[in-house]
Amino acid sequence: DYIREGIGSNWITAINEDSKKNIFIGTWGGGLTKISPSRVVTNYNISNGLNDLKIRSVCPDAEGNILFGTNEHGVSIFKGELFIGYYSENEFLNAQIWSILETSKGEFWFGTNRGLTIYDPKKNKVDAFSKFQKLEGTGIKILKEDSENQIWIATDAQGIFTYLTKMITFISYIVNL
Repeated sequence: DYIREGIGSNWITAINEDSKKNIFIGTWGGGLTKISPSRVVTNYNISNGLNDLKIRSVCPDAEGNILFGTNEHGVSIFKGELFIGYYSENEFLNAQIWSILETSKGEFWFGTNRGLTIYDPKKNKVDAFSKFQKLEGTGIKILKEDSENQIWIATDAQGIFTYLTKMITFISYIVNL
Protein backbone atom coordinates (compact mmCIF):
# COMPACT_ATOMS: atom_id res chain seq x y z
CA ASP A 1 0.00 0.00 0.00
CA TYR A 2 1.15 3.50 -0.82
CA ILE A 3 0.13 6.82 0.67
CA ARG A 4 -0.48 8.66 -2.57
CA GLU A 5 -1.24 12.07 -1.21
CA GLY A 6 -1.35 13.94 2.02
CA ILE A 7 2.11 15.32 2.71
CA GLY A 8 2.49 19.10 2.88
CA SER A 9 4.95 19.29 -0.02
CA ASN A 10 6.99 16.98 -2.22
CA TRP A 11 10.14 18.98 -1.41
CA ILE A 12 11.39 17.03 1.63
CA THR A 13 14.06 18.68 3.77
CA ALA A 14 14.17 16.51 6.90
CA ILE A 15 12.80 13.26 8.30
CA ASN A 16 13.00 11.61 11.71
CA GLU A 17 11.13 9.18 13.96
CA ASP A 18 9.96 9.87 17.50
CA SER A 19 9.76 7.46 20.46
CA LYS A 20 6.15 6.57 19.53
CA LYS A 21 7.25 5.48 16.03
CA ASN A 22 5.64 8.49 14.35
CA ILE A 23 7.52 9.72 11.29
CA PHE A 24 7.92 13.49 11.09
CA ILE A 25 8.64 14.95 7.67
CA GLY A 26 9.84 18.51 7.29
CA THR A 27 9.11 20.15 3.96
CA TRP A 28 10.11 23.31 2.13
CA GLY A 29 7.00 25.46 1.92
CA GLY A 30 4.48 22.84 3.07
CA GLY A 31 5.24 22.80 6.78
CA LEU A 32 5.36 19.53 8.62
CA THR A 33 3.75 16.13 8.10
CA LYS A 34 3.36 13.40 10.73
CA ILE A 35 2.67 9.82 9.66
CA SER A 36 1.57 7.58 12.53
CA PRO A 37 2.42 3.86 12.76
CA SER A 38 -1.15 3.16 11.54
CA ARG A 39 -0.45 5.42 8.50
CA VAL A 40 -2.66 8.33 9.60
CA VAL A 41 -1.31 11.47 7.95
CA THR A 42 -1.50 14.79 9.81
CA ASN A 43 -0.23 18.05 8.34
CA TYR A 44 0.87 21.01 10.43
CA ASN A 45 1.14 24.54 9.11
CA ILE A 46 0.57 28.13 10.21
CA SER A 47 -3.17 27.55 10.75
CA ASN A 48 -2.59 24.91 13.45
CA GLY A 49 0.37 26.43 15.27
CA LEU A 50 3.56 25.84 13.28
CA ASN A 51 5.55 29.09 13.04
CA ASP A 52 7.21 28.52 9.64
CA LEU A 53 6.35 26.50 6.52
CA LYS A 54 10.01 25.90 5.66
CA ILE A 55 11.43 23.21 7.94
CA ARG A 56 15.18 22.54 7.81
CA SER A 57 15.64 19.91 10.55
CA VAL A 58 13.72 17.49 12.78
CA CYS A 59 15.06 16.28 16.16
CA PRO A 60 13.19 14.24 18.79
CA ASP A 61 14.39 14.92 22.35
CA ALA A 62 14.67 12.75 25.46
CA GLU A 63 11.44 14.17 26.91
CA GLY A 64 9.33 13.13 23.92
CA ASN A 65 9.16 16.55 22.29
CA ILE A 66 10.10 17.16 18.67
CA LEU A 67 12.27 20.16 17.82
CA PHE A 68 12.13 21.66 14.35
CA GLY A 69 14.66 24.02 12.85
CA THR A 70 12.93 26.56 10.66
CA ASN A 71 14.07 28.83 7.87
CA GLU A 72 13.08 32.18 9.38
CA HIS A 73 11.73 31.69 12.91
CA GLY A 74 14.30 29.77 14.94
CA VAL A 75 13.12 26.62 16.69
CA SER A 76 9.61 25.25 16.89
CA ILE A 77 9.00 22.69 19.66
CA PHE A 78 6.13 20.20 19.26
CA LYS A 79 4.68 19.04 22.58
CA GLY A 80 2.03 16.52 21.56
CA GLU A 81 -0.44 18.76 19.78
CA LEU A 82 0.97 22.17 20.74
CA PHE A 83 3.80 24.10 19.09
CA ILE A 84 6.01 26.52 20.98
CA GLY A 85 8.18 28.81 18.87
CA TYR A 86 11.52 30.00 20.20
CA TYR A 87 13.97 32.50 18.80
CA SER A 88 15.94 35.30 20.40
CA GLU A 89 18.46 37.44 18.54
CA ASN A 90 20.41 37.72 21.79
CA GLU A 91 20.89 33.95 22.03
CA PHE A 92 20.85 32.42 18.55
CA LEU A 93 23.38 33.50 15.96
CA ASN A 94 20.74 33.36 13.24
CA ALA A 95 17.06 32.47 12.82
CA GLN A 96 17.85 29.82 10.20
CA ILE A 97 18.26 26.58 12.17
CA TRP A 98 19.77 24.06 9.75
CA SER A 99 20.52 21.26 12.21
CA ILE A 100 19.67 20.26 15.78
CA LEU A 101 21.38 17.74 18.04
CA GLU A 102 20.58 16.67 21.58
CA THR A 103 23.87 15.35 22.95
CA SER A 104 24.36 12.46 25.35
CA LYS A 105 25.01 15.10 28.04
CA GLY A 106 21.57 16.60 27.41
CA GLU A 107 22.80 19.76 25.69
CA PHE A 108 21.11 21.04 22.55
CA TRP A 109 23.37 22.12 19.70
CA PHE A 110 21.82 24.29 16.99
CA GLY A 111 23.55 24.70 13.65
CA THR A 112 22.57 28.05 12.19
CA ASN A 113 23.34 29.89 9.00
CA ARG A 114 25.96 31.91 10.92
CA GLY A 115 27.52 29.39 13.31
CA LEU A 116 26.76 27.24 16.31
CA THR A 117 24.52 27.91 19.32
CA ILE A 118 24.49 25.60 22.35
CA TYR A 119 21.76 25.40 25.01
CA ASP A 120 22.44 23.67 28.32
CA PRO A 121 19.09 23.05 30.07
CA LYS A 122 20.85 22.06 33.32
CA LYS A 123 22.30 25.58 33.54
CA ASN A 124 19.42 27.22 31.62
CA LYS A 125 22.10 28.92 29.55
CA VAL A 126 22.44 29.61 25.82
CA ASP A 127 25.84 30.33 24.29
CA ALA A 128 26.78 31.41 20.82
CA PHE A 129 29.81 29.24 20.32
CA SER A 130 32.76 31.50 19.67
CA LYS A 131 35.63 29.49 21.15
CA PHE A 132 36.65 28.32 17.71
CA GLN A 133 36.73 31.18 15.23
CA LYS A 134 36.45 29.04 12.08
CA LEU A 135 32.83 28.32 13.03
CA GLU A 136 31.88 31.99 13.37
CA GLY A 137 29.79 33.08 10.41
CA THR A 138 29.81 29.57 8.96
CA GLY A 139 26.64 27.71 8.01
CA ILE A 140 26.39 24.55 10.14
CA LYS A 141 24.57 22.01 7.97
CA ILE A 142 24.78 18.75 9.96
CA LEU A 143 25.48 17.87 13.61
CA LYS A 144 26.04 14.26 14.73
CA GLU A 145 27.37 12.67 17.90
CA ASP A 146 29.35 9.46 17.53
CA SER A 147 29.71 6.48 19.89
CA GLU A 148 32.64 8.18 21.65
CA ASN A 149 30.55 11.32 22.32
CA GLN A 150 32.48 13.40 19.81
CA ILE A 151 30.42 15.95 17.92
CA TRP A 152 30.81 16.05 14.13
CA ILE A 153 30.06 19.43 12.57
CA ALA A 154 29.55 19.66 8.81
CA THR A 155 29.68 23.17 7.37
CA ASP A 156 28.67 24.83 4.13
CA ALA A 157 32.16 26.09 3.24
CA GLN A 158 34.72 25.25 5.94
CA GLY A 159 34.75 21.45 5.67
CA ILE A 160 33.99 19.23 8.64
CA PHE A 161 35.08 19.51 12.26
CA THR A 162 35.11 17.12 15.18
CA TYR A 163 34.62 18.50 18.67
CA LEU A 164 36.51 16.22 21.07
CA THR A 165 34.39 16.59 24.19
CA LYS A 166 36.92 14.97 26.54
CA MET A 167 39.69 17.30 25.39
CA ILE A 168 37.47 20.34 24.70
CA THR A 169 39.16 20.90 21.37
CA PHE A 170 38.42 20.81 17.64
CA ILE A 171 39.97 18.90 14.78
CA SER A 172 39.28 20.28 11.32
CA TYR A 173 39.13 18.35 8.06
CA ILE A 174 39.28 20.59 5.01
CA VAL A 175 40.28 20.22 1.39
CA ASN A 176 43.99 20.63 0.88
CA LEU A 177 44.63 22.57 -2.31
